[in-house]
Amino acid sequence: MSNQENEEVRAYRYIQFQQSLMWKQHKCDICGGFANTTHEIVYRSETRNNEEARRLSFQKELTALLCNRCHSRVHNEGITLQLLKKNILVYGYDSVEEALELLKSELNGEILLIMPKREVTNG
Repeated sequence: MSNQENEEVRAYRYIQFQQSLMWKQHKCDICGGFANTTHEIVYRSETRNNEEARRLSFQKELTALLCNRCHSRVHNEGITLQLLKKNILVYGYDSVEEALELLKSELNGEILLIMPKREVTNG
């Protein structure tokens, strides 16, 4: 966790992590093994210096649940899109889109991550 995060953001992050564990039954989003860490799908560099954007980036719909092994190799665009699609299957397209739109709004639209088209995620 960043030293820049205040107590409220840390608490929110912890709650979202616990909810992800329940929704995803402690399973890694990549390999299906035991997950014990969370990964922000929206790169941390995009939310730096904006505390509310940091908080919103921890929404369970915008994080992945990973094991340590997968987390160590997850930082690339292809896997990011795969993780976003996994969350769409778990939480629903509308929930993930709403979470991303809230974050985009806080960042005035300046964000690299783009929602896949609905039909791409239906199967």
